[in-house]
Amino acid sequence: MNEQIREVLSRKLTLENAELENRTVILRVDLNSPVKNKKPLMSKRIIEHSKTIKKLSDLGAKVVVLSHQGRPGREDFISLKEHAKLIEKILGKEVRFCTWDGPFLKKIEELGPGEIILMENTRFLPFESSEENPEKHAAQPLIKELAKRANLFVLDALSVAHRKHASVVGFIPLLMSFIGPVLEKELRAISNALEQEEKPIFCLGGAKPEDTLKVAKKVMNKHLAKAILFCGIPGELCIIGSKMKIGPKEKWLKEKGMLELASEYRKLIEVSAYAPVDLAFEENYERVERTLAMFPGKGFSYDIGSYTAEYYASIIRKNPVIMNGTAGMYEKEDFAYGTRKLFEAASKSKHALLGGGDTASAAFSLGFKNEEFSYVSLSGKAFLKAVACEPLAALDAILTFSSNRK
Repeated sequence: MNEQIREVLSRKLTLENAELENRTVILRVDLNSPVKNKKPLMSKRIIEHSKTIKKLSDLGAKVVVLSHQGRPGREDFISLKEHAKLIEKILGKEVRFCTWDGPFLKKIEELGPGEIILMENTRFLPFESSEENPEKHAAQPLIKELAKRANLFVLDALSVAHRKHASVVGFIPLLMSFIGPVLEKELRAISNALEQEEKPIFCLGGAKPEDTLKVAKKVMNKHLAKAILFCGIPGELCIIGSKMKIGPKEKWLKEKGMLELASEYRKLIEVSAYAPVDLAFEENYERVERTLAMFPGKGFSYDIGSYTAEYYASIIRKNPVIMNGTAGMYEKEDFAYGTRKLFEAASKSKHALLGGGDTASAAFSLGFKNEEFSYVSLSGKAFLKAVACEPLAALDAILTFSSNRK
């Protein structure tokens, strides 16, 4: 069990314990969404966080919403002006938008009960993304000025709870702080998955093997899993770590700095983890499956093979499972087989918790509904930290400063 989550859920830190009517609330959410032609697309995050905004507004709070979108230097690093319009469509009421270089403090002071302001992308602020302790962020003039005009702070996004960013932890030393309903739902889902009668199977794949390796090591060291099933790039690295050649993709993995992780993955396989026994390669523009005895492949490997998919699925169906990452490049129709097979098995398992990000997007694009699983998280990296029972910076700050105020 994640003791930090247990403590957060056992304290009176949810909105049900907060006085909201006619009070100014700074609400930190995560509206980070896919972007097309410089505009955000409607996303599950926007929909879910809009429910929290509506709840606060309906209860008579004056709502100041903070969020980010993208990172500097990336195409999705855009203004939140269009996000405000999407939230308006959902709520059916006005959502004002304020930039950081306008008279936003005055506009916050003039808010009436139930009124809503969405502030500009917090990552447009030069100090936002620096990893600092809560007290240092709380000393920022802008954070202090905002806090002076508010009565409480609500964190409602697991996806940022692991970050020591200004808008995430900076208000916590200055204001009574609570967790919102979206964050509460995420934490309860993780708690439920880790408290099943049987230890869960962890199925870990995707294209971020460094993050996956860290999680797998912690899961094993803490004896949190019955077993780990590796697929995606982590699965390929397991095979390479066994001194086998998989084909042309090795050069690409080396260029990306991933190949050096192969020996570490091999060590995990020697304990209680599983690696693929076959892979699917693209050869002459077709899917060609090869067992280990038929390696290396002539093209890039893009999926686990049918033997591995069937075996992993048989394990998943019989156990509670925590999944993060896909089995391969599901975006290519010929290589969606493994990912689809694992999702089908998870939908029939005793309890299935899916990590967010690419995992949730893959499930949706392959035709699965959230209702087919026990829970589908809105978070990626923070989700992995939480299921590995690692402390999250923002939750730590909320627990620390709520105790100090007693």
